[in-house]
Formats: sequence, C-alpha cells, structure tokens
Amino acid sequence: SMGCASMQYRPSSISILAAKRESGCRMSAIRWAGWIVVCLGVTAQAGTNTWSQIGPSGGQVEKVIVDPVDDDIAYALTSYALYKSTDGGLSWDELVEDFVADGLSDIAFDPSNSTRLYVAAHRGVMRSTDGGASFSRLWPGTSGTAFAAPVALGYSSDGTTVYFTTLQSTCFRSTDSGATFSERAVIPNPTNYWSSMLAVDPTDSRIVYAADGPSLWVTTDGGASWAWANAVAPRYIYSVLIQ
Repeated sequence: SMGCASMQYRPSSISILAAKRESGCRMSAIRWAGWIVVCLGVTAQAGTNTWSQIGPSGGQVEKVIVDPVDDDIAYALTSYALYKSTDGGLSWDELVEDFVADGLSDIAFDPSNSTRLYVAAHRGVMRSTDGGASFSRLWPGTSGTAFAAPVALGYSSDGTTVYFTTLQSTCFRSTDSGATFSERAVIPNPTNYWSSMLAVDPTDSRIVYAADGPSLWVTTDGGASWAWANAVAPRYIYSVLIQ
C-alpha cells in the first residue's frame, strides 16, 4: 500500500508525480464550496492503476512541486533533505544547504518567477533566487522577532504577498515578496494541530485558507482574523486547491 502527502502533475505529458508516505493511506478528494480538498483516509487497497517508484530514494517525501514554466523541473521535499529533478523525475540531485539538517516543512514557487523558491525550514523562512542553487534566510531577521519554526507557506498569484504559519499557529505576512514580514493573528487551534498548509485565493490575496488537521480556517482580511470554514470535517486535510 502507498500513501500520498501531495500530488502534482506534468501538463505536457499528463503524468503525475506523487509524494509517498511510509504509512500507507488512501488519498481522497472532497469538493466543498468550489474547493477541492485533498486528504488522507484509511489504509490504501489494491486498485486498477499501477504506480512506479521514481525516487528520490529513502525517507518520507512530504511534498513535490513542479515548475509551472518547465515541467521537466521538479522539487521533492523530505523532512531533512531537498531534491531537484530536471528530467521529469527520472533522476534526482540533492540540494545541500546547512539549514536542511535542522528540518524542513514546506516548499513553494514564487508564481511570478519559478526560479524563486521559498522553503519553510526549522531554522526560518529561506529563499532561493536561482532555482535552488543557493538560499538566503528571510525570517527571522535581525529585528529581534521571537522565533517559532515555520511549517506552512502560501503566496499570492503575483508573488508579492507571502504568508507563513508557525508551530504555534501564528500567521505572518509579507507584501513585498518576502523582504519584510509582519505578525498577523494566531489561527485558532482547538484540535491541537498546527496549521500544516495554506492556500491563497488567486483573485484576492487577503483571502487565505489554513488547514490544521481536520479543521479548515479562512481569513478575508489578510490574516488579521480567522473563522472556521468547514462544512464537513474530513479525517485530515493535506491540501486545498482553489478552482
């Protein structure tokens, strides 16, 4: 059996790259209020489709993202490693950076520039402007901001607004492509999960959805306040796609 933490597809070939979890779970999609919520359910059962392992080998792959400009380029994030493929997943090279060993949580493209990557690492929010060849830390800076490990990233369609959440479910926002961040409201956490994913409305960067385990929260004011958005709570929300 195989479980999935995230899925991405290559538009030119309609092939799918899936991030595998070691503990097999079935992946299901739930449509709700114009959204596709992708979550994990019960242990996977044999089906009619077949999957081929393409790497990278070892560990638990948390997320795969595919370059929106060149779909032969993909990145795979594990808890303690970051990999890049330039041949559609046939081979993978590890991107070695000193912050990786401390732990990784999320990765995202700048939608306006696919060579610009954001990584949520236990050491802070990191950014690459050269397709992962090198990284610099955006947050925490030198202003004395209290540190809490970032766990999830979200971004506007034009790349100027960037959000991240921490282990304490505090939301931070940048409106200058990550040059500076300001603290927003804490996302309610009645289930004791931290916010594991963010999705920003492509038509209005003030509208953001955050998932923390079985709960889905929404802000319409750029993170200044949050409200519960679930109509029916699935077992666990891993991804939200906006239609």
